[in-house]
Amino acid sequence: TDPTDNREIKVPFLVGQSLTHAESAIDAADLILGGRTRETSDTVPVDQVIRQTPEGGVRVAPNTSVSLVLSSGPEMTVVPLVASSTQADAKLEIRST
Repeated sequence: TDPTDNREIKVPFLVGQSLTHAESAIDAADLILGGRTRETSDTVPVDQVIRQTPEGGVRVAPNTSVSLVLSSGPEMTVVPLVASSTQADAKLEIRST
């Protein structure tokens, strides 16, 4: 990269996109894929972008890093095995989980 390059690049809007699409869009825009973290979400499918930094539409220098927060899907809940328990014991076990 030429240090005297003063052009600015518009960061693509990546929220809601798949990781594969986001990686391609970042590369095509002369930007760099930065950190990737994961977060549970009940509404955003696995491997889709929940948030990005910098936000889409912001103008930045070439080779600026774009960080993504990706969905790991809904939070999993452990359900206790209560099939052989009495109703009272099953209620206690479920409530304590």
